Amino acid sequence: VDLKIELVKMNDLEMTLKVTGRISANLNKTAKVNSTLQGRLIKLNFDINDHVKVGDVVGLVETPELLGKPLELKAPIDGVIIERKSTVGELADKDKEIYIISDPSQLWVIAEIKERDISAVKFGQEAAVKVLAYPEETFHGSIVRIANQVEPESRTLEVRIEISNVDGRLKSGMFADIEITTKILEKVLLIS
Repeated sequence: VDLKIELVKMNDLEMTLKVTGRISANLNKTAKVNSTLQGRLIKLNFDINDHVKVGDVVGLVETPELLGKPLELKAPIDGVIIERKSTVGELADKDKEIYIISDPSQLWVIAEIKERDISAVKFGQEAAVKVLAYPEETFHGSIVRIANQVEPESRTLEVRIEISNVDGRLKSGMFADIEITTKILEKVLLIS
């Protein structure tokens, strides 16, 4: 019989739940740019992935109410243009978005929790996130919101994890593998 001896020591043991999800823009740090008056777009100063600051003039709208002076469309937040929905010459009004601006330094990870695992998930739990683009790296965040309704078709509950993205490598729409720390067992015997 081939025996092997290993050291046993007291340590903490993390119990985890593995789920899938997707990276999403943080809607608390996202804004839409619309024209407050009806008119024609005569200039767009920014395009997708351009950085803007609060108050930057992102476009001009020619409108009869201002008697020849164009209406300035200004960025409501600091961020990056993530969508451009109009072109010069189009009609603009308050119901049509021209740009969508988002701050990419903090994103959401939307995790899909199976119905049978809902009781294990709590606000504030830590989560480790991996994406295909960076297979050797783990990104860390914590649960900030738990939905109150199970999706009828998939029988899953959406859980929102907030994650730092200061370097901008994570992109909205990426798929993610998520490991949520559901419980920490303190001082258990572990083989090292």
